[in-house]
Amino acid sequence: MRMKGKDYSDPGMYFITFNTKDWIHWFGEIKEGQIYYSEIGILAQKIFEEIPNHFSNTIIDTYIIMPDHIHAIIEILPVVPIDILAASPHGAMPQAINPHHNPQWKKGTIGVIINQFKSSVTREIRKQNPNSTFAWQSKFHDHILRCWDIERVRNYINNNIQNWGKKKKK
Repeated sequence: MRMKGKDYSDPGMYFITFNTKDWIHWFGEIKEGQIYYSEIGILAQKIFEEIPNHFSNTIIDTYIIMPDHIHAIIEILPVVPIDILAASPHGAMPQAINPHHNPQWKKGTIGVIINQFKSSVTREIRKQNPNSTFAWQSKFHDHILRCWDIERVRNYINNNIQNWGKKKKK
C-alpha cells in the first residue's frame, strides 16, 4: 500500500521486497547457508546491479537475491539533469511511463524502477527461452526508511540467507 500524498521519486531510502509468482525458486537455491544462483538468478543480479546506470539518481545501498524474492534498499538522490541516457544492452529502459496508464507512476519513482527491472529480466529470460513460464508477482512491498530503520533493515537483508531455513517451513 502506497503512502497517500507521498511522491515516490522524492530523495530517500526505500526498502523494497518483490517476489516471483507463486514463490517459485527461479533464482537459485540455498544449501548449508550459501546461495547458489541459477542462470536466471545470475541474470537478475546482473540487471539489478545495472539500475543506477539507467536511473542516474539511484544508488543500490544493499540487496540480496533469494531463491524466490529480492530484498533491496534503494536510495533515490536529488535529480541531476542529464542530456544523455545510457541505453541498456537488454533494450531501452524508459524513464517515464504514460501517465494515463497509471498516474502514480511518474518518472524516477520506485514503482517505475522496479517495473523496468522486472520487465528487463522477463524480456531477457524470454529471449533465451521463449517457452519459459517465469513470472513475477504483480506487486511489490516498499517501506520508506527513516534514519533509525536503515541499519536494522541492512542487517535483515544481509542475514536473509542464514535465516532462510528458519522462515521457510513448507
